[in-house]
Amino acid sequence: MPPEDQASIKAGPHYHMYTDDSDNGGWVEFFTVGDEVRMGDRASDGRGVEIDVWNESSDPDSYEFGWYKGRGKGKWQYSKASMGQPWNMAEGDCFKFRIRLVDNGNVVPSSTDYAQWWNRNGAGQGGNCDSVE
Repeated sequence: MPPEDQASIKAGPHYHMYTDDSDNGGWVEFFTVGDEVRMGDRASDGRGVEIDVWNESSDPDSYEFGWYKGRGKGKWQYSKASMGQPWNMAEGDCFKFRIRLVDNGNVVPSSTDYAQWWNRNGAGQGGNCDSVE
């Protein structure tokens, strides 16, 4: 996660996941209040971190945005609704997040992880939305 002096405490549901490599080198977190998405690199392994986000409530699913962050432990970036589209995510919809490591343009085998989370601001209204396709 980002260093404590850079992280802010937010109300409402908050989710996070890591890459599936041996040292969980990449991370992503999602704060529903303000639609804030953060991703970063925790490992000095020469690999970069990539995320992609889809709206699963759209039919068909809609690709929203993605980032690739070059190599470097401690490097991170974020977006939030106030930055405009595509980062203003639809309230009440289900979003699928994918995180993985990339090494010299190639996806690192067994590093990919997925999660689906509701974008609902009220406490107790969030949670996984894995059943939404």
